[in-house]
Amino acid sequence: ANGDGTLAGIQMNGQGVPDFEQLRRKVIDLVGTGPGSNADKTEVELDCDYNLKYVNVVNAVSAVSGVPQADGTTIDLIKKIKFTPPKRR
Repeated sequence: ANGDGTLAGIQMNGQGVPDFEQLRRKVIDLVGTGPGSNADKTEVELDCDYNLKYVNVVNAVSAVSGVPQADGTTIDLIKKIKFTPPKRR
């Protein structure tokens, strides 16, 4: 987080990701979708800055947990999501 709590950046597996949509695409590339995907076997751990505004935490969870469809349904991605203990940086 920046000093004011806005998002400073996103990383996945130590590599920078430009935005939450790209994060979702990386998750899809990693686990796949539909029958035969690894989504049910995969766990995500979010390590969010203590001062990060909550809306960005929600956006991160949304990006890794599903793909919204035009008809209002969602294709499930990762369901096992945990957080590291909060720490001030």
